[in-house]
Amino acid sequence: ETFSAIAAYSEAVDIEAIMQGASGETPYSEIDQATLSWIRDELQIIGVEESTHSLLAWRALSWVCDIDLHVCEMVWENVMTKRNLEKALKTRLGLNFEGNVDFAEI
Repeated sequence: ETFSAIAAYSEAVDIEAIMQGASGETPYSEIDQATLSWIRDELQIIGVEESTHSLLAWRALSWVCDIDLHVCEMVWENVMTKRNLEKALKTRLGLNFEGNVDFAEI
């Protein structure tokens, strides 16, 4: 959910730049201003909704960790793995990593 919110926001920023006259070849280059405005507004709504879902998920994880340390550790060991994070970053944001990545720096 966090990455979906970031992706939606990033797309909305790209569309806004095109609407303000930025040049370059993008998937939005040939779309009229009214449609671009609608797409941008919808992406902003999606970004807000995804952020809300993300916050709820992080709060739920925090609650679980407060209640049961064993379950919390299982989540971190099996779900929040480097492989899963790399996959999410690649899928949601189009980022590609080669070699070792220090996720503490991201």
